Amino acid sequence: MTDGGNVESKREKESNVDNTGEERAGFDDFGRAISRIAVAQICESIGFESFNESALESLADVAIKYIIDLGKTASSGANLAGEHNATCYDVIQGLEDMCASTGFLRASEVNHCGLNSGIVREMVEYVESAEEVPFSQPLPHFPVVKNQRMIPSFSQIGETPAFKHVPPWLPAYQNYPCCAAPNDVISS
Repeated sequence: MTDGGNVESKREKESNVDNTGEERAGFDDFGRAISRIAVAQICESIGFESFNESALESLADVAIKYIIDLGKTASSGANLAGEHNATCYDVIQGLEDMCASTGFLRASEVNHCGLNSGIVREMVEYVESAEEVPFSQPLPHFPVVKNQRMIPSFSQIGETPAFKHVPPWLPAYQNYPCCAAPNDVISS
């Protein structure tokens, strides 16, 4: 699918680079690349043959913000239920909450199984009827940090923590003013 011209954007060039070397896309770049490809395929599936680069970026931003808001809503629902992690039921409730203005069948009912909600039925119908289309472009490699520099613990460097409440297995303090012991003199 073309963007109305033959000019590739900077982000598109970066996402098409084979990321086998030291140059790996950041976490934000990976999510943005996936969002751009998904939005482009959605637009193509509903009949668009070309569009402007700025329109693709805007729609990708909307998709990213929607997913972030859905995650926040699901996490909030989990927290209200006293859970640490959101479950599929929290995501379903989040979808119903976020789509309350358009309305879903049985979305306002409190005492019903979340799996019988209108949004779940609509999603199941869509998945069963839609044709699965693989990504038309290669996906960028997910950025994995392979060589993490671990901060040694107090016991590894043979020191005792400056404070009694700090266990020796924790990472040792760095030379930051906020981490100095009470009697340490910090030289600039």
